[in-house]
Amino acid sequence: MMKMKKKTKTEMEIEMKIIISEKIKPSTPTPPHLKTHKLSLLDQFFSVCEYRTPSVLFYGGGGGSVSRLRDSLSKTLSLFYPLAGRLTADASAINCTDEGAPFFIARANCSLAAFLGSPNRVELVPHFIPNHAVEPNEMVTGLVPLILQVSVFDCGGVAIGCQVLHKVLDGTSRTHFFKTWAAVAAGRGSDVVPPDFTAAISLFPPVDHGPEQPPVQVLRPIEGGGCMAKAFGFSPAAITALQAKGRSETVPQPTRVESVSGFIWKHLMAAAVIPVRTGSNS
Repeated sequence: MMKMKKKTKTEMEIEMKIIISEKIKPSTPTPPHLKTHKLSLLDQFFSVCEYRTPSVLFYGGGGGSVSRLRDSLSKTLSLFYPLAGRLTADASAINCTDEGAPFFIARANCSLAAFLGSPNRVELVPHFIPNHAVEPNEMVTGLVPLILQVSVFDCGGVAIGCQVLHKVLDGTSRTHFFKTWAAVAAGRGSDVVPPDFTAAISLFPPVDHGPEQPPVQVLRPIEGGGCMAKAFGFSPAAITALQAKGRSETVPQPTRVESVSGFIWKHLMAAAVIPVRTGSNS
């Protein structure tokens, strides 16, 4: 009996060409009384070194025109005005000078389906994250909070990649930013809830520190080798099972994202030997 050798998908390469590089400014100027955005005490504790969180969102064909993305981003930055400013030299505040968020438009030489079906797609993701030089010597003084790249596939699909300064946007507020941008692009700008940049400051008031007392570096560098990137696929049935397992009195209907995120973080803590609270839904 002849055994058939299973065919393996061929790894692909992507050529990314930057065709437009510009800065998107808020559609309306930031009022004078909001020109300086003080960071909260917790955000001040992050080192002055550049610490960005990258993310990429993929959209199929008909993802919208680039001009509409550009115009809606300008309107969104009027609400999220610190993102168009620059970090101060001591990393304690954002100068909301409306200098604009760096915005790159790139073209990929493949279709979105080909990329998603490639066995080495995880290794290709960095192509969609903006890592280009923004301005000469713009490292600490004038550090940009947000950098965006819109990559257009041959099929018309797009990938929106970003690098955002964690001092300005954490995971929740970053989601709020993208939802607001999507609503504005869809013509539903009147439905968006404006962000509140004063909540963190009211809970954790900032402190003044001079050059002699720089912020504490609370993030330790990774030791013992580099990082590994992998992709994990969850079937609809598996996600439904996780949702059922995660139900509780406080969260009777966990979302798909909450269920998968909770599952991943539970096992991350187990791998890091962090004690997990016992319980039926832990």
